[in-house]
Amino acid sequence: MPRKTLLQELLAYDEPLFCPVWFQTTLWVLLCDEDLSGLARKIWNKFGFYLQPEAAQLSREKEDWNMFHYMRSANYGIFDLTVKAVACAIELFQFSDSSPFLRDLIEFYDSEMRIIEQLSFEACEDDIDKD
Repeated sequence: MPRKTLLQELLAYDEPLFCPVWFQTTLWVLLCDEDLSGLARKIWNKFGFYLQPEAAQLSREKEDWNMFHYMRSANYGIFDLTVKAVACAIELFQFSDSSPFLRDLIEFYDSEMRIIEQLSFEACEDDIDKD
C-alpha cells in the first residue's frame, strides 16, 4: 500500500518532476508490477520519462542505483520484477549482440556466477571441516 499511495501522490503532482536515474529505474521496474503497472505507466507518460542509458550501465550501478543494483537484491520479488524490466528493455529497444547493455548484462551474470561458485566452495569446505 505505501508504494501505491506514493504513486497516486506522484500522479496528482502538477509541477515538473525531477527524475534522477534511480527514480526512473524504479519506475521502469514498477511498469512490470501486476498491481502497480497501470499507475506507473500513467506517471511515466504524464512526465514524459524515457529510459536513460545510465539505467542500464553496469559501470554506473553504484552511482545511479540502476537495474543492476536491483538485480543484486536478496528480495526475490524485486529481483523478479527487475529481470522482467530488463527483458522489456531488451525487447523494446531491440539491442543487438554487440550492444553495451547486453555486454554489461553478460558481465553481470558472470560476476554473479563467480560469487555463487565461491559461496558453494566455502560451503563444501565447511562441510568437510565438520566431518
